[in-house]
Amino acid sequence: MFDFIRKPFRFLKRLNESAKKMDRMESNLEESFSRLNADVGESKDMICRLLANADGSKDIIRRLELEIHEIKLLTETDKALKKCEDQKEVLRRAGGNWKIWRNDFFINDIVNNKADFDSIYDALGDEKSRDTFSWLITYRFLIPIFGETELWATEEPSFLYGIMPGGTGLGECRRTYEEAKKKNGELCLHIENYAYWHTFVLGAYKHDELFQYKEGDVVFDIGAYAGDTALFFSRLIGAAGKVYAFEGSKRVVDLIYDNIKHFSANNIEVVNKAVSDKDGRLFFAGDDSGGHISEGEGEEVECVTIDTFCAENGIDKLDLIKMDIEGAELDALKGGVNAIKKFRPVLLISVYHKRDYGYGDLLPVSKYLMEICEGYSFYLRHKNCSLWETTMICVPGK
Repeated sequence: MFDFIRKPFRFLKRLNESAKKMDRMESNLEESFSRLNADVGESKDMICRLLANADGSKDIIRRLELEIHEIKLLTETDKALKKCEDQKEVLRRAGGNWKIWRNDFFINDIVNNKADFDSIYDALGDEKSRDTFSWLITYRFLIPIFGETELWATEEPSFLYGIMPGGTGLGECRRTYEEAKKKNGELCLHIENYAYWHTFVLGAYKHDELFQYKEGDVVFDIGAYAGDTALFFSRLIGAAGKVYAFEGSKRVVDLIYDNIKHFSANNIEVVNKAVSDKDGRLFFAGDDSGGHISEGEGEEVECVTIDTFCAENGIDKLDLIKMDIEGAELDALKGGVNAIKKFRPVLLISVYHKRDYGYGDLLPVSKYLMEICEGYSFYLRHKNCSLWETTMICVPGK
């Protein structure tokens, strides 16, 4: 009897026991999950430690690579210095050679004049100038190691053209020149392909991002050679403008007159005088492809300062001075300080010639320009396929 009552109670008892088992299972599961989470946490910590160790290993590898690179560079530099010393001895015995300036002195000079180089770099007015400056230092540093031929005198671009401003191989130079000649025709007589390419194709003296030529500008083209740059300026400033083409060599001056006549460039006036820091006479050495001031050798020519020329010729306006005079730029600037301060022209000054320094004119000429050109901005440009033709551009503030 009462089985109908016992059966439900037995069912409830079993149900209660099952519930307790479920509770125990849940508890066990929670404990297992807790242990699993702890294991995962430990695994994460282990992975983080492994990653940290990996990063540490990468840093060690990077430091080792840098040390190896530095050792290689120092080794190459030592070799270069030894090569320079050997060359200096050979050249000393042979009586010297002008090529010594570009591969013997530079490494020592850059170290001994670091503060001056840093000050010029810091004074440059844009990123392109600073990139050009860094490239120039790198390029000249590598010449003693690799040799100039390996660096630029190639038909196609060499490995350095990746950092060279506007650089191309000589093959590309020739192709570009030939294309430009077909398109533009003869723009100047009596000049080499290289000069045509440099002046008219690359536009070595055209920098629209820094300054613009204006109708009626007055330009001093100091170091006019056969007249290619004078013609270039002449076309930009129009009939109302004036180009004074200074050229010391009597042999070369005739080529300028020939160009003036051929192209009817009546706004060019030839000044057959060299430009220096004093008036008088000096000696001019060289050939029809160019010349430079020398010590008692070559052609004797008349020389004048910029200040004297301005005073004697009633110059009351001067908008731009270009100088490319084979290392005499510093002296010419010293003879034109008054005119520069009075008229505040744009200055396009070559800073690569001087053979007394491993770094060319870059340091002494740039330092002097920054001393005398108050309120100017300074820019460095290099439009060429080789080490030559670096220009410091000084633009007056408005």
